[in-house]
This record gives sequence, C-alpha cells and structure tokens, in this order.
Amino acid sequence: MALQGFTESLAGKWLLVKNEGFDEYLQAMGVGYIKRKLALSFNTTMEMIKEGEDSIRIITKSAKNMDTVIKIDEEKEEADPFDNKIKEVTLPNDNLVCKRYFQKQDS
Repeated sequence: MALQGFTESLAGKWLLVKNEGFDEYLQAMGVGYIKRKLALSFNTTMEMIKEGEDSIRIITKSAKNMDTVIKIDEEKEEADPFDNKIKEVTLPNDNLVCKRYFQKQDS
C-alpha cells in the first residue's frame, strides 16, 4: 500500500516556514525576477488529504490558489502557479530540487 501511514504523518494543514533553493528553481523554469520575488514574499499554506489508496489531494493557498490530486507513480500534465506547463510525477523517496519547509498546524 503506497500511502500506508500517510494520515498519521502528513495529512493536515501545513504553513510554509522556510524556502531553500526555491528562487533558483523558479529561475531555472524561466520565471522572471519580479515574479520570483513576489512568489517568495507570500505566506503559503498547504493542506494534504488522503483520497483512496494511492492518491493525495493537495490544496495550496498562496499568490495563486491550487487544488490538485496526485497519484503515486503516475505522470501527468500540470500548470505551475505561473501557468507554465509542466509534467509532474510523484515518486516515493524522490530527490527534491528545492526544499520548502512547512510546519504542521493544529486543525
């Protein structure tokens, strides 16, 4: 079962407390200077909800609110907050390009 233990460890509301490498990540995606600085200035919250045995719903509230459902090991077309078309795949134990630190909030 791909998401065993998810509810206990990751489900809930999270508040972004630190970014590492996010500016470089956005720059590599072609996001301009002003948009990058704006993206870094917003407070970001995220809620993760388990849906079924292999899906997670992620609701992100920031400069642009996003609501997406991801399936483990499934590639899909997506748009980032700046409407750049990207392909994304979620893999267990995947290496991250940037680190965004969230702190779990009480419900």
